[in-house]
Amino acid sequence: MSLLELQSLRKSFGGFAAVDGVSMSVRKGGLYGLIGPNGAGKSTLFALASGLIAQDGGSVRFDGADVSRLKPVDRARRGLVRTFQVPREFKRLSVLENLLVAAPRLSGESLWRVFLQPGTVARDERVARDRAGEILEFLKLGHVRDVAAGSLSGGQKKLLELGRALMLDPKIVLLDEPFAGVNAVLIEDISARLRELKALGITVFVVEHNLPALCELVEELHVMDRGRLIASGEPERVLEIETVRSAYLGGAR
Repeated sequence: MSLLELQSLRKSFGGFAAVDGVSMSVRKGGLYGLIGPNGAGKSTLFALASGLIAQDGGSVRFDGADVSRLKPVDRARRGLVRTFQVPREFKRLSVLENLLVAAPRLSGESLWRVFLQPGTVARDERVARDRAGEILEFLKLGHVRDVAAGSLSGGQKKLLELGRALMLDPKIVLLDEPFAGVNAVLIEDISARLRELKALGITVFVVEHNLPALCELVEELHVMDRGRLIASGEPERVLEIETVRSAYLGGAR
């Protein structure tokens, strides 16, 4: 069953068509990859899917509903969550506090509840803290939970970014360049966590330039070039297509 459906999406900036009529379907509980040369439109496609920018045409359907006009926060509340290529951690907050910031709809955010329903506020904060602790252990970040997030390594910051997404109990996570600037050991750690998310029923969709690592991870690969989707399928088969080799690999076998 399709979880995310992108239908004839279009987005132009001035006279440049960044996304030019892309249609794509992502099923529930899978691991998907998206590749293409710089300027192919990959990050723009993720921005359209997550609502960060508005499409010029086409539609986005998520979990059976048209979400094309919903704001990013409303899409995230439905379970459509994304991360960014450059981590945006709160540098002076601890790793744990960074996750708690992402906890949805805490009753303590309402001033009147703080004074009139302190028990409810305390309970919600306890639940959020427990959830954050579980996520940190899942991501193997428990040992740095009280460390300032700004002092983490690049790979740890990518895991933290994923952790904040998981605080929203997503149905799908769109990951933009999770391996960029990350050493080989942490790439394997991140890949292992993504496989575990798939096993838990969470759909994972990854934009990535590290082709070997991505092909080891995903079961279906999509390729964009010049704003258009030019191929989709199993990674091994996709990489044998002449137009893909020409666009992404310079024609090399």
